[in-house]
Amino acid sequence: MLSKQERKLILDERRAWRDVFSTPSGRVVFKRMAKECYFFNDEITPQDIDAIGKNNYFKTIIERLGCANDPDMTADAVADAIIDAVLKLPLTTKNIETEENE
Repeated sequence: MLSKQERKLILDERRAWRDVFSTPSGRVVFKRMAKECYFFNDEITPQDIDAIGKNNYFKTIIERLGCANDPDMTADAVADAIIDAVLKLPLTTKNIETEENE
């Protein structure tokens, strides 16, 4: 069990990470880091240890922003937050030809 001081330190650090990425510049950097850390790439192979390392570190950043398996933040709450964010994204597909081109 965490002491009151340990919990405060964790929450202070999470606030700091959120402060960094909540600015317009921080959002630009976060998006770049997500791409460079293969966050959107599902084709990482076990042999690509550089990509795996970067991807794991990006997951650490997400954890530091508060997405963690914390007693006060259940897995269901994290899943709900993620799905709420994803549902705001536009529906798109990659490399689709229109019916006019067929």
